[in-house]
Amino acid sequence: MIRDPRWLANPLWLIGVPCLLIKFRLAAVLTLVTASLLALICFDYVGTPIARDSPGTDTTILQMGSGYYLWLFSMLIPTAFAICFFFAKQSESDREPRSADDTRSSENEQ
Repeated sequence: MIRDPRWLANPLWLIGVPCLLIKFRLAAVLTLVTASLLALICFDYVGTPIARDSPGTDTTILQMGSGYYLWLFSMLIPTAFAICFFFAKQSESDREPRSADDTRSSENEQ
């Protein structure tokens, strides 16, 4: 079992961005939202002792630096685009004109 699933944010992002680029909208939204949520919960690391390379030595993260925020924004920006494109596609399908067959069937009903 995975002890700390937060590291999965990067692989999920690497799956979600190509899905967004090739317009697999639902897959992009699901993977990128999950990756962003995993990235956001990394705030839990502040004040938590983390094991270092040497056995028996721990370090504590006192604050998140600019690298963390850059990484976080790199997660959140594609997620925002994926959500916008997903809902834009939904509204486009609502506005599509009806086909000729639909028009004929509605005329026959009247």
